[in-house]
Formats: sequence, C-alpha cells, structure tokens
Amino acid sequence: MNGYKQPTGSARNTGNAGATSGGNKGVSPEIYYNRGASSASTVPGAVKDWPPIMRTDLAGPKKKERGIINMPFIMKTMRIEAMLNEIFAQTIWVAGKTAESAVKRAADLQARDSSTIVCCLGEHIKKQDDVETMMREYTRLLYLMGARGVTTSIAVRPSPFGSDVEGYVDRGKGKTPRDYAYNNLKKLVEVAKENGVFVWIDMEGLPFSDYTLAVYKDLQVKYGNVGTVLQANVHRAEADLRSVLSDPAFYEAKHPPVIRLVKGIYRETKDAFTDYDDVHANYSNLIRIAFEESPPGTRVVVASHHDGRVLEALKLSEEHPDKPLELQVLKGVRTDLAEMLRNNGIPVTEYVPYGTIAFAYSARRMAKSPEFASTVMADMFKAVPKLVRPHMSKIVKATYPMFFGSQLFVESAKGDPNAGKELKQFLAELPARREAAKVAAAAEAQKATTDAGAAQQSGSGNGTPISKAEINDGIKAIDRLGV
Repeated sequence: MNGYKQPTGSARNTGNAGATSGGNKGVSPEIYYNRGASSASTVPGAVKDWPPIMRTDLAGPKKKERGIINMPFIMKTMRIEAMLNEIFAQTIWVAGKTAESAVKRAADLQARDSSTIVCCLGEHIKKQDDVETMMREYTRLLYLMGARGVTTSIAVRPSPFGSDVEGYVDRGKGKTPRDYAYNNLKKLVEVAKENGVFVWIDMEGLPFSDYTLAVYKDLQVKYGNVGTVLQANVHRAEADLRSVLSDPAFYEAKHPPVIRLVKGIYRETKDAFTDYDDVHANYSNLIRIAFEESPPGTRVVVASHHDGRVLEALKLSEEHPDKPLELQVLKGVRTDLAEMLRNNGIPVTEYVPYGTIAFAYSARRMAKSPEFASTVMADMFKAVPKLVRPHMSKIVKATYPMFFGSQLFVESAKGDPNAGKELKQFLAELPARREAAKVAAAAEAQKATTDAGAAQQSGSGNGTPISKAEINDGIKAIDRLGV
C-alpha cells in the first residue's frame, strides 16, 4: 500500500524490456559488437534531422586554464595524472578499473535485492578509434552481466559514443557524428534489452540537451528499456519534464517515459540557476510535477543525497501510491542515508562508476559537493588525525584553486539539519502508517463489496436491477485498492 516497493528481478530495472536474465550467457561479446555493423548507417526518419548542438560553452576566445591539473608537463610528462587515476580507481566511490569489478559490486547488491547503475567513466571522446574502444567495453560489460545473471542498469552518454568526434570518417555507421552516436547507442540498447538490462542515457551539458532528448525519445519508443535524466540546475528542466510526460508517442508505443531527476553536476554559463537555494527550489518543483502531473503507473526516479529532497519524494510517494518511487545515490556517498532507507524497506539504487579515468570524475564531483570531497579525503587519507577530519571540507575548499584553477562551488549535500531530523522521524513512523493504510484499504474494499452485493439484491435505488457494467465498475474499484 505504499509507492516504495519495486518489482523483483529484471522488471525492477527494465519495465517492459521483456528479456530474460542471462540471455547472452556463454556468447562472445565480439558477436554483439560486430552485429549489424553493415546496416547501421541509416538513421530513422524520426531523428534524421538532429537538433543542432549549439556549442555556446565554447563561444568566444578560450580562457587559459589554470591550476596544476591543467599543466601538461606535470600531469602528463611526470605521469601525475596516471598516478591519480590509479589512486582514485581504488576508492569507495569507484568500483575499480575493470568491468569485472563493477559487475561484482552489482551482483553483491542484487543479492541484497538492491539495484545498481553501472557506468564506464569517460565523456567527450574526440577520436573515432577511442569511441570504438568504448563500444567494445560496453558490449563486454553487457556480456559479463548476462554471464553472471545480473539484471541491473547501465548508464551511457552520447559524447563517449561519437557525438563529439573530431575529423569524423563514415565507416558505415552514420554520415555524421550524431548519426554515429545514435547508431552506437541503438546497438547497446538492443543488446541490453535482450539481457534484461535497463539503459540510462545521462544528460551532459546544456548544449547537448535537445540531441540527448531526441535520441532518448526515439529509443524508448522503439525498445521500452531506456530512461534519461533532467537536471534541476537548468532553466529548461520544468518545460522538458512536462513535455516528456505529456508526449503521446510514449504511451501509444506502450513504453511510458522514465526520467531520473538530479540536481545537476555541470556548471553552465547561461540559462541555468547559480544560487543554491534556486537550484533546490526547482528540484523540489520537478519532484512535485513528476508525481502530480504524470499518468498512473509512472515510475518516479529521484537521485539525491539531500535529506530534504528525499523526504519530499517519500511523502509524495505516499500520496501517490500508484506511482512507484526509486531513490538513487552515488556509490560511497551518504552511505548512512542509503542504509537507513534500505533498513526501512525503501529500495535504493546505487550508481557504480568504474574505469581508468577515475580522477576526472572525482574532481568534478568534488567541485560540486564538499560532502563528496570530505568522503574522498577521509577515504584516501585514513591516517589523517581525528582532530583534523571535521575540517576536511574547509581544507579542500582552501586548496582546491591551487590544483584546479577555480573556486570550489560550495554547497551542502545534506541540506537543512532539520530536514535530516524530519526524515528520521518520518522513517520511524513508517511501519505504523503502512499498517494503518493497509487496514483502511481493507475496510474500504469490504465496504465496496458489501455495497455491490446490496445493490445487486435491491437494484440501483430506483427500482431497476443493477447492471453488469455497474458490478464490473465495483470490482475494478476493489482491484485499484491493491488488496
């Protein structure tokens, strides 16, 4: 009687994916990689004219980047970057350098009836051969998932799959970089569907929003195992959410839209909120719209470590029990929150990144959240004296410009302390509210049954026997109560 419970097995992640777990067991990933290569160059009419990618973020003369991270001699020649990637890949928020380590983490969480989203780190790939390497990595990842019976989700972005390639050469996979990226993503979605795997097409910076949404719509309408992301820090998010939720193409295909709502990690130069309170006010509004303005059965996905946003989502889920809620967190961040939710029977999906470029991922996350930065420092420097640990956020903020050449965008991941207290109280009272809702539903169902029986015996109140249609309406009303 609450909106928290997700279906078990592959349905939790795939919705209408219609695949059986382990479908590619024992089959070489090379077969998946090479399949359909000769026929992939034709882009469907629905997306043949891609929305333009307006590189507003690159307009004007490029500023010289500062900070140690932007000094090639130090980072490349002295192999500092390689060393940092090695260090950061072994931390609690990255699942290691290989697909095997990420699938192992996913399998461990699946055994606990928890979901994961596995992502190979990397974006804005410029070389075509590197895109092909990324394709091989993801097809191998899907093969490993099938071999271990892991029915989880994967996360992809357009730019690692060709949309940002420079000097593109058509090798039979599309006339333009955007066609190339579409065909690569289409192939991954097909293989994922066969193996009960859901695919999240993550949103990148604002210049890529229209293209990403166009790719998402086309693939979700066709296959039904695809979701995308909207970011609360951009102005257009509300209009995009309403547009997707009301688009008849999804419902005509019987593949309703699936949207993950996030705060947003990219710092935009325009058309975005810069104030912390404005971002979270918009985030709160998006969560409300997702529940209140979506059709019954809509899967609402909220990815946040903010106590206030999590609490809002839980409350709205209780008010809309016909719309299952999925909460998502980053691996290794706010583990206290994730465990608290799981211990109260609320499903939590963990975002599990892996790969050889873990430093860039960690640096960007650190730039947006002192909570993440503190987690990074505490995990990397376990020998730091206990007296210093409470001040790690301040230390990171002070030293960040020296390394990265810009100020740390400070915000609180947890939010208002009062929200944390209210969340704990809400969860403590949850069992009693669930029981009360169950009793009320049973009483309402019993009343509906009694009323239907009485009406059948005495007619519908005007001397006319009750019709078969009225009886069926009563039965449907009982079914909707879920008892």
